[in-house]
Amino acid sequence: MSDQEIVKSMDQAIEQALQQVPDVAVPAGFAARVRAQLPAVRPVPHPFWQRTSAGQLAGLVGLVALVAAFCWLAPGARPDFMSLRFDLELVVLGEMAGVGWWVGRSAGLRGRD
Repeated sequence: MSDQEIVKSMDQAIEQALQQVPDVAVPAGFAARVRAQLPAVRPVPHPFWQRTSAGQLAGLVGLVALVAAFCWLAPGARPDFMSLRFDLELVVLGEMAGVGWWVGRSAGLRGRD
């Protein structure tokens, strides 16, 4: 036998093996039996930072930064709309309310919508 004939016969054998469809039969109730043998799944408590998304963590960090800015602006702010510190304090207060609402809403702490 030449090399070409050997290669040709091997190709035919491989082709026949690939064309055969296996007969797969799964007995009834197999999945239920396997599931019954598994141990019960217990929920594992995760730390806070693993339960939140990156956006929620960024929102919380932003809230901390806004509170720091609020504390820095508050002592020198006169209740006058011509005062830049007072105006910035109102902007920071509005941002804090918005970010706090968003973090609470995305964390599932929804009130009445």
